[in-house]
Amino acid sequence: MKNSYWISPFSNTKDLEELFSELNKTKLHSLIDLELPLLNKILFFKNIFSVWKNKKRIKQFLEKNKKRITTAEAPPILGIGLRKILGVDYNIETEKGLMWYSSMIPSYINKKTKRNLIKIKDKGKYTIGLGVIAKGVLSYEPLLSPKKLEKDLEFAKKSGFKKVCIFRLGGLNKDYMKVISKFQ
Repeated sequence: MKNSYWISPFSNTKDLEELFSELNKTKLHSLIDLELPLLNKILFFKNIFSVWKNKKRIKQFLEKNKKRITTAEAPPILGIGLRKILGVDYNIETEKGLMWYSSMIPSYINKKTKRNLIKIKDKGKYTIGLGVIAKGVLSYEPLLSPKKLEKDLEFAKKSGFKKVCIFRLGGLNKDYMKVISKFQ
C-alpha cells in the first residue's frame, strides 16, 4: 500500500480500494497485515473521518475472501474487544496469524501474551508468527536467537498450536535450521 503500509481503518481509503481491487483479480492465498499505523501516526488524524467506512470495506473484503486470506494480527495483548473497535480484528472465519515476536517486546508483555495465547480455544484456526530472525521495515528490530526460537517453538507446540510462521526468512541460516528441524 503506497501511503498506508499496513491495513487498518486508519489507512488511506484509496490505498485500500487499490489493494482490494488487485487482490480480487487473483485466486492466490494472501496474507493481510492488520496493524495500526504506528510508523505513520499522522494517519490516525488524517483518516479519522474514514475509519467507519474503511472498517466496513475491510470487513466486506475479508468476508468475500475468507477462504483464501490469512490475517496477520497483533497477539492478544490488548483485549479482543479493543482490537475489534480499532479494526485490527474481525469476527470472520479467516485463518488468523498472531504475530508474537518475542524478541521485540518486553518480558512482562511476553508473559501476558503467552498466558493469553494459552487461553485461545480453537488453536487450529491460528498460526503463530515467531521472530524476528532478520531486520524488517524498522531496521532496528532485536533478533531472536536460535536458542530463544527453540523455546518459542516448544511453547507453541506445548500450547497446542499446529502452525508457526517465522519472520523474516532472510535471516535463516544453519543455526536456525538446526532448531527448526527438531520440530518438523
